[in-house]
Amino acid sequence: MSKTLFEIQTPHDTFCHNLHNWRDGLNIKGNLLLSPSATISLSQITLRFIGRLTIKQDFQKFEKVLVEKSWSFIPEGETSHTFGPQPHSFGFQFELPGDLPESLHTPNCKIEYTFYATAKTSLFRSNLKARKVVTVRKTIGPILGTDCSTRREGVHKDLIAYDIAIPALDFSHGDCFHVNFKFHMLKEGILPKFIACGLRERVVYRIPMEESYTHKISEESWVMATIESYQSNENEKTLLMQVPKSADKVQYSHLSDYVEISHYLYGQIQFADVNVEVSFPVLIARHEAITPELPPAYEDTHLLPPPYQPIHASHTSRFDQYQIIPKPIVTVVSKSVKQARRMSMNNPISILTH
Repeated sequence: MSKTLFEIQTPHDTFCHNLHNWRDGLNIKGNLLLSPSATISLSQITLRFIGRLTIKQDFQKFEKVLVEKSWSFIPEGETSHTFGPQPHSFGFQFELPGDLPESLHTPNCKIEYTFYATAKTSLFRSNLKARKVVTVRKTIGPILGTDCSTRREGVHKDLIAYDIAIPALDFSHGDCFHVNFKFHMLKEGILPKFIACGLRERVVYRIPMEESYTHKISEESWVMATIESYQSNENEKTLLMQVPKSADKVQYSHLSDYVEISHYLYGQIQFADVNVEVSFPVLIARHEAITPELPPAYEDTHLLPPPYQPIHASHTSRFDQYQIIPKPIVTVVSKSVKQARRMSMNNPISILTH
């Protein structure tokens, strides 16, 4: 005897907000499918959609319902309705508000959006139940704010002129990339000891306790770091970094009213008595992407955006005035040198702690 089919169907398991209007609502639609193995009488068919935030700290748990929507599919006024042994489909559609946070799963926090369906039968039969979790994704560009640069340059205490660069501002689990250091010593006889870089993660939970009070919990840790000794007469150095492959080691960047997960990439040049340190706010994002809607095409030439000159065409670095001739940078170097030490968050290098 075949089993009665009762399930929630949606065209996607993951819904992504529009890239260009990320504050707009998100349209979600689908069907509740009932396919009885035999004629069945039901007194109630309901569907609920709930978005829930859960934050755990020590032995305490905070929960908040972010959004809730419900449907009833039995005609009003009927005490029961009979369904024959063929597929029956009940459609639903609604707009998810654009100000809701995206889905999130961390060791201490969960933001989950779930459908729950129930069909009530007679007293002699078990009720039918179905559950479906959908994932809500949002564009995360606004997390970085206005300080979006892949380059830091300057002069530190008339001791050193430096230029530190990274290839991008967003990375995914397992990505390998280089951090490039260029420097020029301004005082003879004073040389660095180490060149280092590291990835740091900061998590902030905001728990609304009362109308005017929010309990804030912060956690911060080193994800990983790389350090190499300074070799005499070097005026540039390239360090290799790799983002951990597991989400258990580094979480995805996230920004909402309740949870903020941010990441910073640090570069450091260490002397005997002073450290030169710069930081880059970066994103840890997913490789997989849902194709967003494209912006409208320009059909009127009067609406075309003005031409832009490449920034490198007119930019002159303060560092360039020292006229250092850079060494060629190669991706793979084969020579007998001591391998760079890569430390985990459980064993951070001393020069990167503060």
